[in-house]
Amino acid sequence: MKFTLIKKVTLCCLITFIVSGCMAKESPSIQPASKNSVSAEINSSFKHVGIFLNAIKNKNKQQLSSLIGANGLIIQREFTSGNRGGTRGKAFIKKYAVSELTNNLGFVVESQTPVDLIWLFPDSSKKSISEIANYPANFPVNFPNATNTDEWLDTLKLMVSSHPEGKDGVPFITVSKDQKIIILTEAQVIDGVLVGALALLAEVNGKFELLYIWDLR
Repeated sequence: MKFTLIKKVTLCCLITFIVSGCMAKESPSIQPASKNSVSAEINSSFKHVGIFLNAIKNKNKQQLSSLIGANGLIIQREFTSGNRGGTRGKAFIKKYAVSELTNNLGFVVESQTPVDLIWLFPDSSKKSISEIANYPANFPVNFPNATNTDEWLDTLKLMVSSHPEGKDGVPFITVSKDQKIIILTEAQVIDGVLVGALALLAEVNGKFELLYIWDLR
Protein backbone atom coordinates (compact mmCIF):
# COMPACT_ATOMS: atom_id res chain seq x y z
CA MET A 1 0.00 0.00 0.00
CA LYS A 2 2.75 2.40 0.99
CA PHE A 3 4.73 1.40 -2.07
CA THR A 4 1.75 2.11 -4.34
CA LEU A 5 1.24 5.49 -2.70
CA ILE A 6 4.89 6.39 -3.16
CA LYS A 7 4.68 5.41 -6.83
CA LYS A 8 1.64 7.61 -7.31
CA VAL A 9 3.28 10.60 -5.61
CA THR A 10 6.45 10.12 -7.60
CA LEU A 11 4.49 9.86 -10.85
CA CYS A 12 2.52 13.05 -10.07
CA CYS A 13 5.73 14.95 -9.29
CA LEU A 14 7.31 13.70 -12.52
CA ILE A 15 4.31 14.79 -14.60
CA THR A 16 4.28 18.20 -12.90
CA PHE A 17 8.00 18.64 -13.59
CA ILE A 18 7.63 17.70 -17.27
CA VAL A 19 4.61 19.95 -17.84
CA SER A 20 6.26 22.87 -16.04
CA GLY A 21 9.40 22.43 -18.08
CA CYS A 22 7.49 22.36 -21.35
CA MET A 23 5.52 25.46 -20.47
CA ALA A 24 8.68 27.31 -19.51
CA LYS A 25 10.29 26.50 -22.85
CA GLU A 26 7.24 27.32 -24.97
CA SER A 27 6.02 30.48 -23.24
CA PRO A 28 8.18 32.98 -25.20
CA SER A 29 6.80 31.75 -28.52
CA ILE A 30 3.17 31.97 -27.49
CA GLN A 31 3.32 35.48 -26.03
CA PRO A 32 1.11 37.89 -28.02
CA ALA A 33 3.17 39.84 -30.54
CA SER A 34 3.63 43.52 -29.86
CA LYS A 35 1.77 45.85 -32.22
CA ASN A 36 4.94 47.85 -32.59
CA SER A 37 7.56 46.28 -34.80
CA VAL A 38 10.27 48.51 -33.39
CA SER A 39 10.49 49.37 -29.71
CA ALA A 40 10.18 53.11 -29.21
CA GLU A 41 11.60 52.71 -25.72
CA ILE A 42 14.94 51.34 -26.95
CA ASN A 43 15.22 53.40 -30.13
CA SER A 44 16.74 56.74 -29.20
CA SER A 45 15.85 58.20 -32.60
CA PHE A 46 12.18 58.05 -31.62
CA LYS A 47 12.71 60.82 -29.10
CA HIS A 48 12.97 63.30 -31.95
CA VAL A 49 9.48 62.38 -33.11
CA GLY A 50 8.44 62.96 -29.51
CA ILE A 51 10.03 66.42 -29.61
CA PHE A 52 8.11 67.18 -32.81
CA LEU A 53 4.81 66.05 -31.30
CA ASN A 54 5.42 67.85 -28.03
CA ALA A 55 6.28 71.08 -29.84
CA ILE A 56 3.01 70.96 -31.77
CA LYS A 57 0.99 70.05 -28.71
CA ASN A 58 2.40 72.92 -26.66
CA LYS A 59 2.84 75.36 -29.57
CA ASN A 60 6.51 75.56 -28.69
CA LYS A 61 8.30 77.38 -31.50
CA GLN A 62 11.73 77.07 -29.91
CA GLN A 63 11.40 73.31 -29.53
CA LEU A 64 10.27 72.85 -33.11
CA SER A 65 13.02 75.15 -34.37
CA SER A 66 15.60 72.87 -32.77
CA LEU A 67 14.63 70.14 -35.24
CA ILE A 68 15.16 72.25 -38.36
CA GLY A 69 18.76 72.24 -39.54
CA ALA A 70 20.83 74.76 -41.44
CA ASN A 71 19.65 73.33 -44.75
CA GLY A 72 16.05 74.15 -43.91
CA LEU A 73 12.79 72.26 -44.21
CA ILE A 74 11.19 71.24 -47.51
CA ILE A 75 7.40 71.42 -47.65
CA GLN A 76 5.38 69.89 -50.46
CA ARG A 77 1.71 70.67 -50.93
CA GLU A 78 -0.33 68.68 -53.42
CA PHE A 79 -4.06 68.75 -54.05
CA THR A 80 -4.24 65.01 -54.51
CA SER A 81 -8.01 64.91 -54.02
CA GLY A 82 -8.60 67.50 -56.74
CA ASN A 83 -8.10 71.22 -57.11
CA ARG A 84 -11.49 72.33 -58.41
CA GLY A 85 -10.03 74.18 -61.34
CA GLY A 86 -7.27 75.75 -59.25
CA THR A 87 -9.62 77.36 -56.75
CA ARG A 88 -8.02 75.59 -53.78
CA GLY A 89 -4.57 77.03 -54.48
CA LYS A 90 -1.37 75.98 -56.20
CA ALA A 91 0.71 72.90 -55.56
CA PHE A 92 4.27 73.71 -54.56
CA ILE A 93 7.55 72.40 -53.23
CA LYS A 94 9.49 74.97 -51.26
CA LYS A 95 12.43 75.01 -48.88
CA TYR A 96 11.89 77.12 -45.77
CA ALA A 97 14.55 78.40 -43.39
CA VAL A 98 14.01 77.99 -39.66
CA SER A 99 13.70 81.78 -39.42
CA GLU A 100 10.51 81.58 -41.48
CA LEU A 101 8.69 79.48 -38.88
CA THR A 102 5.86 81.58 -37.47
CA ASN A 103 4.82 81.80 -33.83
CA ASN A 104 1.77 79.71 -34.74
CA LEU A 105 4.04 76.92 -36.00
CA GLY A 106 3.35 77.54 -39.64
CA PHE A 107 4.91 78.86 -42.82
CA VAL A 108 3.57 81.64 -45.01
CA VAL A 109 2.52 80.68 -48.54
CA GLU A 110 2.07 83.61 -50.87
CA SER A 111 -1.55 84.23 -51.95
CA GLN A 112 -2.92 81.06 -50.34
CA THR A 113 -3.55 79.22 -47.10
CA PRO A 114 -0.38 78.99 -44.97
CA VAL A 115 1.15 75.69 -43.94
CA ASP A 116 -0.17 75.01 -40.43
CA LEU A 117 1.58 72.15 -38.63
CA ILE A 118 -0.94 72.15 -35.78
CA TRP A 119 -3.74 71.70 -38.31
CA LEU A 120 -1.83 69.02 -40.23
CA PHE A 121 -1.13 66.79 -37.21
CA PRO A 122 -4.12 67.20 -34.85
CA ASP A 123 -4.35 63.60 -33.64
CA SER A 124 -0.64 62.76 -33.54
CA SER A 125 0.10 65.60 -31.15
CA LYS A 126 -2.43 64.23 -28.65
CA LYS A 127 -0.53 60.96 -28.31
CA SER A 128 2.72 59.83 -26.75
CA ILE A 129 5.24 57.81 -28.75
CA SER A 130 4.26 54.63 -26.94
CA GLU A 131 0.66 55.06 -28.14
CA ILE A 132 1.58 55.26 -31.82
CA ALA A 133 2.12 52.05 -33.78
CA ASN A 134 5.41 51.79 -35.65
CA TYR A 135 6.64 49.56 -38.46
CA PRO A 136 9.87 48.89 -40.38
CA ALA A 137 9.96 50.09 -43.97
CA ASN A 138 12.09 50.37 -47.08
CA PHE A 139 12.46 53.90 -48.43
CA PRO A 140 14.05 55.27 -51.62
CA VAL A 141 17.82 55.65 -51.37
CA ASN A 142 17.84 59.44 -51.68
CA PHE A 143 16.06 61.86 -49.38
CA PRO A 144 12.97 63.47 -50.96
CA ASN A 145 13.69 66.54 -53.08
CA ALA A 146 12.24 68.42 -56.03
CA THR A 147 13.52 65.83 -58.52
CA ASN A 148 12.17 62.61 -57.00
CA THR A 149 8.73 63.62 -55.73
CA ASP A 150 6.83 61.04 -57.79
CA GLU A 151 8.98 58.18 -56.50
CA TRP A 152 8.42 59.23 -52.91
CA LEU A 153 4.68 59.82 -53.30
CA ASP A 154 4.29 56.34 -54.80
CA THR A 155 6.28 54.88 -51.90
CA LEU A 156 4.24 56.76 -49.31
CA LYS A 157 0.94 55.74 -50.89
CA LEU A 158 1.97 52.07 -50.83
CA MET A 159 3.22 52.44 -47.26
CA VAL A 160 0.00 54.01 -45.97
CA SER A 161 -2.24 51.54 -47.77
CA SER A 162 -0.22 48.62 -46.36
CA HIS A 163 -1.06 49.33 -42.72
CA PRO A 164 -4.46 49.20 -40.98
CA GLU A 165 -4.00 52.72 -39.62
CA GLY A 166 -3.95 54.02 -43.19
CA LYS A 167 -7.58 53.10 -43.70
CA ASP A 168 -8.86 55.65 -41.21
CA GLY A 169 -6.04 58.17 -40.98
CA VAL A 170 -4.87 56.93 -37.57
CA PRO A 171 -1.31 58.15 -36.82
CA PHE A 172 1.54 55.66 -37.19
CA ILE A 173 5.29 55.71 -37.64
CA THR A 174 7.56 53.94 -40.11
CA VAL A 175 11.30 53.61 -39.61
CA SER A 176 14.04 52.50 -41.97
CA LYS A 177 15.99 49.35 -41.18
CA ASP A 178 19.07 51.37 -40.26
CA GLN A 179 16.83 53.58 -38.08
CA LYS A 180 18.10 56.74 -39.76
CA ILE A 181 14.81 57.74 -41.40
CA ILE A 182 11.53 58.04 -39.53
CA ILE A 183 8.19 59.11 -41.02
CA LEU A 184 5.26 60.19 -38.90
CA THR A 185 2.04 59.64 -40.82
CA GLU A 186 -1.41 61.07 -40.26
CA ALA A 187 -2.84 60.23 -43.65
CA GLN A 188 -5.06 57.74 -45.44
CA VAL A 189 -5.71 56.33 -48.88
CA ILE A 190 -9.26 57.00 -50.10
CA ASP A 191 -10.32 55.52 -53.44
CA GLY A 192 -6.68 55.19 -54.40
CA VAL A 193 -5.81 58.76 -53.42
CA LEU A 194 -3.34 59.61 -50.64
CA VAL A 195 -4.51 62.52 -48.47
CA GLY A 196 -3.29 63.84 -45.15
CA ALA A 197 0.07 64.82 -43.69
CA LEU A 198 3.45 63.17 -43.25
CA ALA A 199 6.67 64.37 -41.62
CA LEU A 200 10.09 62.92 -42.36
CA LEU A 201 12.91 63.13 -39.83
CA ALA A 202 16.35 61.78 -40.66
CA GLU A 203 19.85 61.61 -39.32
CA VAL A 204 22.08 64.21 -40.96
CA ASN A 205 25.72 64.36 -39.89
CA GLY A 206 24.92 62.52 -36.70
CA LYS A 207 21.92 64.67 -35.77
CA PHE A 208 18.22 64.03 -36.39
CA GLU A 209 16.48 66.82 -38.29
CA LEU A 210 13.01 67.53 -39.61
CA LEU A 211 13.64 67.45 -43.36
CA TYR A 212 10.33 67.16 -45.18
CA ILE A 213 6.62 67.78 -44.68
CA TRP A 214 3.94 66.52 -47.07
CA ASP A 215 0.67 68.47 -47.06
CA LEU A 216 -1.64 66.37 -49.24
CA ARG A 217 -5.17 67.68 -49.57
